[in-house]
Amino acid sequence: MKTLTRREMELISLCATGLNTKQLADEMCVTPHSIENMKSSIFSKVGVKSTNELILFAFRVGLVN
Repeated sequence: MKTLTRREMELISLCATGLNTKQLADEMCVTPHSIENMKSSIFSKVGVKSTNELILFAFRVGLVN
């Protein structure tokens, strides 16, 4: 697994709360497009293909609890 940035870790934690893209963008003070770009980067780094897979991965490896 490649190293995740602090903002990427923040996004993963927020995704696990069930927020949608617009809500994530509002919470992180960025555009929804930026959220999609960040998620794409995270997916590539951790080897998943969807937000659901990312959340499962995050719980499995202890990134969120």
